[in-house]
Amino acid sequence: MIQYRYILADETANLDTTTFISAHEVLSAFSVTNRWNMISLPVRPTDRLKSALFPTLTSNAFSYMGGYHAEDTLEHGPGYWLNFPSPKDVVIAGMAVTADSLTVYGGWNIIGSLTNPTPVSNISPYGTEIRSLFFGYENGGYRRVDSIQPGKACWVKVSTDGQLTRNGLITASNKNSSKDELSGLCRLLITDNEGNGQVLYFGSTDRVRGTFDVSRYELPPRPPHGMFDARYITNMMVELLGNRGSKEIPLQISSDGYPLLLRWESNDGDIQSNLKVGRKVFSMDGSGATRVSNPSEPLTLQLSLRSDIPHDFSLGQNYPNPFNSMTIVDYSLLEPSIVTLKVYNMLGQEVQLLADNEFQTAGFKHLRFDAENLSSGLYFYRLTVSIVTGSGKRFTQVRKMVLIR
Repeated sequence: MIQYRYILADETANLDTTTFISAHEVLSAFSVTNRWNMISLPVRPTDRLKSALFPTLTSNAFSYMGGYHAEDTLEHGPGYWLNFPSPKDVVIAGMAVTADSLTVYGGWNIIGSLTNPTPVSNISPYGTEIRSLFFGYENGGYRRVDSIQPGKACWVKVSTDGQLTRNGLITASNKNSSKDELSGLCRLLITDNEGNGQVLYFGSTDRVRGTFDVSRYELPPRPPHGMFDARYITNMMVELLGNRGSKEIPLQISSDGYPLLLRWESNDGDIQSNLKVGRKVFSMDGSGATRVSNPSEPLTLQLSLRSDIPHDFSLGQNYPNPFNSMTIVDYSLLEPSIVTLKVYNMLGQEVQLLADNEFQTAGFKHLRFDAENLSSGLYFYRLTVSIVTGSGKRFTQVRKMVLIR
């Protein structure tokens, strides 16, 4: 909220000097929560000391330039992290700023607001390029923003040092094209016990529309310690699988509010997606959810093309066979599984362990068997598979191989 007050010269003698607002000053009001907030000065106040602007504040004000820096004096233009002890409405008096030019530095920057709401489409780079979306911290997580509201702040990444020119007087259309280009992707929603949450996206490259630049979906630096944050280990909020292969992407989550609720909505028929929680694996076909109570339990998103997934479990014949010292063993996994593969001699004695109770994703697998230290003869190799998606099924198959010196 912005309130303009115009004072006639002959009226000033009756005004308390501590509340006097000159003919060009405004009151700007905005709300903060009882936690860390990304805020800025929507006006140019006379006193820019943190203690004068926010007398109840119990934390430092942190700016960002390659890292967080504590500040006692705030400037109009940049944004800051501040931690408030309780929710409140903040009112700041100062000179109105409806347009300006702001210095930014290569990499991530926290930029503040003007006196009026400013659509991000009214922010233009000069001497640099904008390399990301604009992100605010709302509802306990990073969110894309269409405009910067008075008193708030947001992140933006630029290519090099330069300027951003901003105009808060022009009304612009704010259709969020980034939301449209994500509409075909699958979603993973992560929420903690305090209601904080983050949405991550995944899918195949065929599901995105037009010219899709995934680098724009890099998330900003992590918020101050104790704040909720969830992202892929790549720092991205979007992960895509190309036209071949598979990939595993660990998740990084910071929260003081365990247990977590992880919900997914997957509608991409081209990929098989799984969520690995510790040693458990959950198929993410369709929609579903699971809870995570242990902060030390690793979380991983697994993506693979359905065309690269076999139709059944099987153990192939080694090749070459017979062989001299070296051979290849093939097998296929229909689902994520715990795999053990052992080689035995004719007496049934184990002579080599090729896979020892290992978790492996679905797909076609290859292992090399080196029999350099074994004598010529007939050997057996046995594959034992325990499916980990909850069915409790097991698969076992044995084949023969011949070593010839």
